[in-house]
Parts: sequence; C-alpha cells; structure tokens
Amino acid sequence: MRGWGLLANQRTWSDFVRREMEQGLEGDAPHADPPVRSLLVFDDHLFGHALSQFLRLDGCCVDTAPETDATKLLVATRYHVVLADVENGLKLLRRIRLVNVALLLITDYSMIQRAHKGVQLGAFAYLIKPIIDDELRQVIQRVLQQQTRSLESSSGRQICGEYKDRWRSRLQSSRRRKPPGTV
Repeated sequence: MRGWGLLANQRTWSDFVRREMEQGLEGDAPHADPPVRSLLVFDDHLFGHALSQFLRLDGCCVDTAPETDATKLLVATRYHVVLADVENGLKLLRRIRLVNVALLLITDYSMIQRAHKGVQLGAFAYLIKPIIDDELRQVIQRVLQQQTRSLESSSGRQICGEYKDRWRSRLQSSRRRKPPGTV
C-alpha cells in the first residue's frame, strides 16, 4: 500500500523513496500506457525535488531544469506537461506554445493574480500550494485527455486534407484529358 509517511525503519525521505523505487509499489498494476513525460522548472529546489519524487513514484518520467535550460529540453524532448512556478512559467509561456505542451503553474496565495494572468495568456491551469496529490493527478489527467482529443482532431483534419488533395488531383487530371472523339 502506498504511503507518504516515513516508516519506523526509514530515517529520511530519501530512504523512503529509495525503498519504494527498489521494491515497486505494492498493489499497483504495471502501466500499459507509456509514462507521462513532465518537465519541472522551479527556483525552489527542495519543492522541485519533492514534486519530482512524487511524480516518479506515480509512474511519470520527470526531468528538472532551470528556466535557462528548459527551452533546450523542450525542443529536444517531447513532454506532455511542464510544471513551473509562476515566475519561470510566465517566462516560458511564449516558448511553450511553439512546442505545443501544457503548462501548469504552481503558486502560493501571494501570487494568485499572476497565475490567473498566466492562464489568460495560455497556461493550462494553476495549482495553489500546498498541492493535494489527487488534485495534481486530476489536472494531469485533464491535460492528457485534451492532448488526446487535439491529436485525434488534427489527425482527422489530416485525413480529410488527404482526401481533398486526392479528389483535387483527380479533378485536375480529368480536366486535362480530352473527351473521346476529339482531336
């Protein structure tokens, strides 16, 4: 059973994480779907580390980077979601739109107005610290559902475009042919 409290035989958080990673999570079925790829961009390294460990234990592939290196990773790797604090998130927002990945802003109560502005500018959502694990899972699930829908609709447009191109080429080739009996 998954638990976040330290057990009596574990001295630190890292002991708990190491034990969970080595033994696996009891009762969890193996993931049939490919893991969710996420990028974390936080100035608060302690919070970023704790969040990355939570996501890893939940079955996600997690990369962490400072804001200056995040753009390189976004170009080189396909991520499902980027989680960032408000300051870094607002800086990344314009670049994230270019690679079509969802941005989740993590904030505290003092920065809610900036987080709301980030959502208006294109961030997927914002979460307020302290983060409730189920809330984070639900938001990531919504991101994946939206990405699946947009992928399905774009592939549908691509198929429709291919049919349109085929019919257009057939129509043009039929116009070039002369009817029988003409010279």
